[in-house]
Amino acid sequence: MRQHLLFTIYGPMQAWGKVAVGEVRPVESRPTRSGLLGLLAASLGIRRGDPVLDALNRECRVAVRQDRPGSLMTDYHTAQVPKESKGRVFSTRRQELVTKLDRDERPNTVISNREYLADAAFTACIWLEGAQECSLEGFRDALKRPRLTPYLGRKSCPAACPFMPEIVEAQDELEAFEVYEPEEYCEDIYKLGNGAIWTEGDHGRFNAFTVRDRVIDHQKRQFGTRFEYHVPPQGAGED
Repeated sequence: MRQHLLFTIYGPMQAWGKVAVGEVRPVESRPTRSGLLGLLAASLGIRRGDPVLDALNRECRVAVRQDRPGSLMTDYHTAQVPKESKGRVFSTRRQELVTKLDRDERPNTVISNREYLADAAFTACIWLEGAQECSLEGFRDALKRPRLTPYLGRKSCPAACPFMPEIVEAQDELEAFEVYEPEEYCEDIYKLGNGAIWTEGDHGRFNAFTVRDRVIDHQKRQFGTRFEYHVPPQGAGED
């Protein structure tokens, strides 16, 4: 038997980004590995650049079940940003747009089309391999009382209900999904036990896909590839 940490993910909007080039900012149809580890890191109070992030990336394994697919929406997004300048650090938005700009300087306007998942719900599963620095108990407690604000992909996407983390023992993550039962008041959101599952657990009987969401460098935001297995919804055939 193996221990697994499971928790719910629901919000009016989510944005689990994938490779973005140019003005389009697409999203995945479910939470990504890097996004889930970032959510855990924020709950633990770990900031970008902290070496503890390497332990999270090295020791954690993830799986996600889709409980409610939601719908895709696109936002025509404009943002004003100052020109890049060495040695100039901004602490507030006012400094970016007003007080730290040169007298004749005007901020640039960046235009993008940003995708979001609206009204989607998922269940996440985390387990550890070769754990030395991480603990599921620490993750669970942090999700109950986050030290930094966790968000669902982008800072504009807060969670709409508690994560309801719970540690369960099971043979593997697929069995753990069947065992986990969140609070009753979320029953109208979650349709438990029949959604598709994406996992990095090695299940050779299911189709495997290559995804690019394995963190290589947190500061430079560089990502590598990994294998992910797709488990079809109960009663459906494999893709």
